Formats: sequence, structure tokens, C-alpha cells
Amino acid sequence: MPNEMPASSDAARLYQKQLEAVQEICAALAAKNDVEELLRETLRVSLDTVEADAGSLLLYEPERRRLVFRHVIGKEELVGQEIDPETDMEGRAALVFRTGQAQLTNTTQEHYNPAFDVVTGYHTQTLLTVPLKTLGSPPIGVLQVLNKREGEFTQEDVNLLKIVASLAATVIANARLAKEAELAAVTRAIGDLGHDIKNALTPLQGIVQTTVEAFINPMFAELDQIYLALQEQAPALAQRLQNAMEPLKEWMSEAESSIQDSCTDIREMVSEIADYVKGTQSAYFEELSIGDIIKERLKRLQVIARNRQVSISYEGLENIPPFCLDRRLVGRALYNLVNNALGAIDAAVRKKQIELRPFHIVVRARVVSDEKALHKTYCRIEVEDDGPGMPEQVKKSLFTSATISTTPGGTGIGTRFVKNVADIHGGRVGVESELGQGARFWLDLPMERP
Repeated sequence: MPNEMPASSDAARLYQKQLEAVQEICAALAAKNDVEELLRETLRVSLDTVEADAGSLLLYEPERRRLVFRHVIGKEELVGQEIDPETDMEGRAALVFRTGQAQLTNTTQEHYNPAFDVVTGYHTQTLLTVPLKTLGSPPIGVLQVLNKREGEFTQEDVNLLKIVASLAATVIANARLAKEAELAAVTRAIGDLGHDIKNALTPLQGIVQTTVEAFINPMFAELDQIYLALQEQAPALAQRLQNAMEPLKEWMSEAESSIQDSCTDIREMVSEIADYVKGTQSAYFEELSIGDIIKERLKRLQVIARNRQVSISYEGLENIPPFCLDRRLVGRALYNLVNNALGAIDAAVRKKQIELRPFHIVVRARVVSDEKALHKTYCRIEVEDDGPGMPEQVKKSLFTSATISTTPGGTGIGTRFVKNVADIHGGRVGVESELGQGARFWLDLPMERP
């Protein structure tokens, strides 16, 4: 029996267009297994299907209870911007996410929140918003298209976009499940490897401690006695002995501390890598002095910095009163930022992009107010260097899953970790840089806990 077709020509045309949309979205998404690629392809197909000029795809992050612009066509500067669907009573994206119902908005006649138009300079005339969801499930995000190329969006466009969104939500959910299974396997492997690494560090720390306590310290004590004896009999020889001993004495104390601290760092990093892969990060908040944390954590980079003709200095740390933060996470985040600056300077010198000269890294702290809520204050920690700076494409990708590392052997995980630390604290992170003009990273940590 032949397939039955809708009776009217308009219905037949709609049926055909819906069928073509289903075929296109299925073909486009079937070839993708990476979630980010799926999101990009979903947005592209959506715009093509309803002939829209621009659009955006927002995903909901349950841990932070925010809708986040993940991919945008036409207003790219919105990528990374966030919406609170619980408090935003004007925006269509928040409304559609809360209700799970599509919204067709003619902005010339209906109320519309123009905040994002103000940010981008884009003029929205018509707006179609549909939830990203499968039948019977809550939305995982929102799909939004703007300004039909000819005329206005119709109910036919609503139906088409709902089909695309439903198919896309199913494929995205399946891709996420596959990714979670893959990450679970990686996490197990990292757990096994981490156990072996921690076991390997134990004898290393023991050897260093035994060498210092059983051999080096007694040797220095004996040499001190010889020095005292020679002062009367051969003062010139005594002075030569002291001159030979003192640099080694100073170095051994710093070296032992650096090795022990580095072993502790490696143990922490193994745990952090597993947390990062799982997408989780445990935190323990306590009232602490940020200045003490910064100086304690960064002292182990001073030797590396001196060898690369880089000075690390501090400004304003003593002016910050104690506040609640996680010592380990914040210390590691700042270590990453300073270590990245050292790596960028070293790589640029090796590649002869800049000449070897004295470089400077300044770590400063100050209290800043929230521009929107003046009663809310942050401790802003800045890491500024006069190194090579970074290209625009690298700067845009920082703190995202698409981070590009320009340092040989770099993965970009360090800056993504910094973003995770900011999120856990309810803070903010950013960067200012121009190629050849150094870089300034900043991390804002709230000084009042909710």
C-alpha cells in the first residue's frame, strides 16, 4: 500500500520539508561523535532548515544552574556568556528552558529583553526559541534562531525546529553517555597509574631525607669544626673553606625543600587529574590569608625563574584580609598561571621569538567590587608578565574545552583547571594580552561565602 500523504498542497509541502529536515539532521549528526562537533552541527543545520540569519545553542550546567552559550553563529562574542534561568524573567531562552515550550517572538510587537543585542550590536527582529529535549524528558538546553532571511518565522518553522531539536537532543544525550563511559575507563586507568606514582614517590622522599640527615648534615657539621680549627692556624685557608661551603649549604636547604614540595605537588596533581577527567573537583573552604598561600606555593618556582632570568615579585598581598577559600585549589591555580608564564617566556626565547633578557612576573592582589552588585567584593589576584604575549586565537580559547597550548608539550589543562577553581569558588577569571606585549591573567575570588 502506498504511503498516505497529506491532502492539501501546503500540507504536502510541509511534510516534504519536515522529511528533508529529518534526513539532513540525521545524516549530519550520525557522522559526529564528539559532543562539541554535534553542537556546532546542530546549530548549523537549524539555521539552514528555517533559513535564519543567526542563532545560538545554550546548554544547561546543572552544577552551576546556568544556561551557557556554547555555540553561536552571527553573535560570536556571546560564547561563554551565561543566563540564570531561575531569575531571568525577561529572556526567552530562560522562559523556554523553564517551561519546555517553544516561543515564537515578533519583537516589533512583543516584549523582548534586548540585553544581548546591546552587548553585540546585533538587531533582533524575530526570534524563535525551542527547548533541546526528548519526549518526556526535561530540557538539556535551548536552541534559538534569529531573523528569518525572508519574512517572519511561522508555525511551520516552529514545528521544523522542534524536530531538529528533538533529534539533536537524543544524539547529544547518547554522545554524552558514550563519553561518560570512556571517561570512566580513563579514570580507572589514571587511578591505577596514580597509585603507582604515589608509591614511587615514597622511596624518593625517603632517599632525600636520609641523604640529608645521615650524610650531608653531619658532613657540614664536621666541616664547621674544621673551619673553627683553621681560623687560628690558617685563617686564609679557613676563609676558602667557608667560601666553598656556604653556597652549597644555602642550596641544599632550598633543594631539599623543593624536592619535598614537588613530591607533594605530584601527589596532589595525580588526584586533580582524576577529578578533572571525571568533571568533578572536591573543595574544602577555610578562612585563610591569600598572601601566605601565594608565597608558600610559588617559592618552589623561584629556582626555575632565576635560571631563566625571570624575577617573581609580589604587590598588595599584605592588604588582603583573610577570607574563605580552598588552599590547595587556589594555590595550584596560581602555580599554574605563574608556571605557564615561565614556560611561555622560555619557549619564546628558545624559538628566538624574543631575546633573552631580564623578565618580570608580578603577582598582585587587591579588593574589587562587583559592577552589578556593589555590596559584593572579590579578591582579584593578577599574574602579569612582560613575556611574548599570545595570539588572538589562543586567547579566545583559554579557559574552555578547546584551549590551545603554544608551549611545547603543553596540553592546556592548566588554564582549564584555573577556570574550574574560579567556578567552584563562585568567582571569575580572565586574560588580557597582545602578541609581543606580555599577558595579564586575573582570578576573582568572592570574599563573602553565600
